[in-house]
Amino acid sequence: MIDSSKKNMKKAEAISRNIRGSVLKLNLVADLIRRKNAIEALNVLQFSKKRVSKLFYECLKSAIANAKHNLNLVEERLYIESVFVGKDKILRRFMPRGRGKSSRVNKIYSRIKIVLGNIV
Repeated sequence: MIDSSKKNMKKAEAISRNIRGSVLKLNLVADLIRRKNAIEALNVLQFSKKRVSKLFYECLKSAIANAKHNLNLVEERLYIESVFVGKDKILRRFMPRGRGKSSRVNKIYSRIKIVLGNIV
């Protein structure tokens, strides 16, 4: 049975596409911020040493801005409801090898979706 209070909750989201890096590497950073307060997650991302943490930081700032301007939610009451990391396009390049052969090199891109909820 669906709780009626959760049915009408407002949710804000932001999506970043074409991020150069694999899904496994992005999930390491996504695990740091799942189910946290939005302001606390910004602090975690700001001091993380991972390269992709800057991209997560920008995406989270965008989701907070969407919540404030589009849904009139208060920034202090926002929490990260879910973080989705998925595959995006794959660039295929070729590397020359010995004896006149070549092998394929896949350059993998990913995408991020951050969904924010409001603490009631």
